[in-house]
Amino acid sequence: GTVERMTIRSIGLRDDYGVYHIVPYSSITTLANYAREFGVYRANYTVSRDEDIDRVNAVLHQAIEALKQDEQVKHFLIGEPVFNGVVALGDRSFTTRVTVRTQALKQWVVQYA
Repeated sequence: GTVERMTIRSIGLRDDYGVYHIVPYSSITTLANYAREFGVYRANYTVSRDEDIDRVNAVLHQAIEALKQDEQVKHFLIGEPVFNGVVALGDRSFTTRVTVRTQALKQWVVQYA
């Protein structure tokens, strides 16, 4: 949500559905700030174990290169994407991950590009 009001005792938040919440500071134990410094998009791709991992990596590299050339997205990217490799194994599949650092609040723009 979005902070709409701060008083000496509480914070007023508007959530994604438009609901306004008043939260006393004493109730806040954890706070997440998506607007600070940068965002991160972690793209997980689950692929059949029958696929060749080198071919999968080649396709992912091509997709990232296309993303880096996209005029609507490229200026949101910070640094080079990190290819994390295989991060999970299933009975018939494996999951590989690419991590992309973005400008704050732009990770969702990159996700849907």
